[in-house]
Amino acid sequence: MALMTSFVGRQQELDVLHKALDYAFEGRGGLCMLVGEAGIGKTGIAREFARYACQCGAMALWGSCLEGDWQRPYGPWIEALGGYVQAADPGDLRRYLGPKAATVAQLLPEVRLVFPDTPAPTPLSPDEERFRLYDAAIQFLLSLAKEHCAVLILDDLHWADRDSLLLLRYAARFLSRARLLVVGDPM
Repeated sequence: MALMTSFVGRQQELDVLHKALDYAFEGRGGLCMLVGEAGIGKTGIAREFARYACQCGAMALWGSCLEGDWQRPYGPWIEALGGYVQAADPGDLRRYLGPKAATVAQLLPEVRLVFPDTPAPTPLSPDEERFRLYDAAIQFLLSLAKEHCAVLILDDLHWADRDSLLLLRYAARFLSRARLLVVGDPM
């Protein structure tokens, strides 16, 4: 699955990402981190890779962390998954959300715009609620990735809030058996 790319100067990094995408298409996804000093082009590499992944038939989801002291909880996840929810066919979306729609709607209010009849989930303790939210978000992504190999790019992770990083840590447990590749830049 080799496509030509016109991105200059980072072919070695792109080759690693291309190979990781091949594995993801085979159901052996993973987590790739683009590491390097600020300003060397990590976001550019991620953009080029997202373009390549789409050319190969994968779905690219993009979420960015904002520079500064305050971050919206789960900000990059909300941006990436919320963008998909807004653009998705409602029938497909309903299928991917399954019984977790009410919980995903806590993270992504867009779900309630598409499905206004979505009930509120049963209240739980804060720890149980966090686990339920993590599980619902990841099951949604994994369900989506079963049908469409997916690349989730989390840009500028060094600015991420604690909740976003904990969700990433939880997600990493499932990637090796999924058609899902997560790419981030932690520095």
